[in-house]
Amino acid sequence: MTTIKKDKELRTIYLMYEGVGKVNAFEDKLIKRYENLHDLVWDISKNIDLYTEKMEDMKAHQEEWSAWVIKADKLIEKAVRTGKVTKDGNNFNIELNSIYMPSGEVFGKMMQDYYALINKNNEIGQEMNTLQLGINEAFQDEYQLYMDFRTEYTSDEAQLHFEELNFLRFCDDLSDFVACTSNIHENWFNNSIEFKEYVVGTFNPFAQYIGEFSERLQKLHQDAIERSEIINDPKIIRVKNYELPANSEQMTKYATMLDEAGVRGNGIYLDMSWAAIERNDTNAIMDIIRVAQHKTEALRNIIYGIQLKFSDIPLSEPMGSRENIFLSPKILAWFAHLGEIPMIYFFIRDPGSGGHSLFADMILDGSLEVIQKPAEGLTYYGFESPNINIIFNRLFEGSVHFLEFCYGTGVDPRPHVEYAVQNFRTGFQLDEMFPRPTTFHYSEVEVEWKRMYNR
Repeated sequence: MTTIKKDKELRTIYLMYEGVGKVNAFEDKLIKRYENLHDLVWDISKNIDLYTEKMEDMKAHQEEWSAWVIKADKLIEKAVRTGKVTKDGNNFNIELNSIYMPSGEVFGKMMQDYYALINKNNEIGQEMNTLQLGINEAFQDEYQLYMDFRTEYTSDEAQLHFEELNFLRFCDDLSDFVACTSNIHENWFNNSIEFKEYVVGTFNPFAQYIGEFSERLQKLHQDAIERSEIINDPKIIRVKNYELPANSEQMTKYATMLDEAGVRGNGIYLDMSWAAIERNDTNAIMDIIRVAQHKTEALRNIIYGIQLKFSDIPLSEPMGSRENIFLSPKILAWFAHLGEIPMIYFFIRDPGSGGHSLFADMILDGSLEVIQKPAEGLTYYGFESPNINIIFNRLFEGSVHFLEFCYGTGVDPRPHVEYAVQNFRTGFQLDEMFPRPTTFHYSEVEVEWKRMYNR
């Protein structure tokens, strides 16, 4: 008896012949069909392996980019939410180079990566769909080919044509082949369930989220435009330089006090009456500043030199404690009114008090959260990106006017503006972030001042 061995990649076929002659036409045709079945299942097996590799690539791709997507989305949201909104006719533009914004090069690269990610998702999805469709169609072809083969070799007429081929041995080999293909079928079935759960539960939502980026960006853009009135801060009042006659009421009242304070180098100590707080009266502070503008040394002395004290706060006024006066709605309202002239920040000695002149209104309207921890005796604010952007915009506005206020007085405003910017950067811990968010520089203030006042 002769044994014919054929390696069909998927498995090795052993065909046994009774004699040594050539197989007849029927046997030859049957063997070729048998080999074709092996070839088809081998192709299916290779495609399943390729599909499995693609699935692993898909998982690795999704895991690798998920963290990037979250980071990029947050960065883009910060950029749009904190970008300065300007109006050109009826059109609104968002300047994406302000607070919490990376460089234009980084932002541009990030956007390229975002759209490349959409294309990559589509590419992987198409490859997977094509493979899956091909495998399922091949299984149908394999089933039909097997049924045709089975019908042919088990027919009564077929028995008459087996002359050389050992029919029983051929049946044993066929049984092994069926067991092999059954394992492949089962593997594909189980993997298909696992793959489907992953694709439906993880990858498709990931791909959909990426695909909806343009809609999300458009909504962020629209939100920024709707907040443009807040960002542009129309409530800010610009104060012109003042010419006070030597015999004016303000000069008479405060000139001597400023001269004496300058000699002591103590700045100005101002005890605010509750009556002034209730009627939002900030005239005393403004009058002192106006008078100081006419006295170079006095002006130098009261920059970051006015110490405010609120000594007669009624016990009935709601506050967390006597130390936390900024929980008083009336005091907050007074500081909000004071902050309508953001330049005022440069004259308040206590950074905490000065800072409240730039954001007290946000506490009052609820856009800035007050967080209290009575057990620890702590009260602090939950500053978010929009709050920080508005504060720096106001500080920039105040800095521009501060330059104009100091113009011709002999006082150099630069160190005071740079101190103010760094003071807020430190307070908001911007220098501890990476990449460090950009704010504004003195040179930008100077350019805007010269443009606005034709200096």
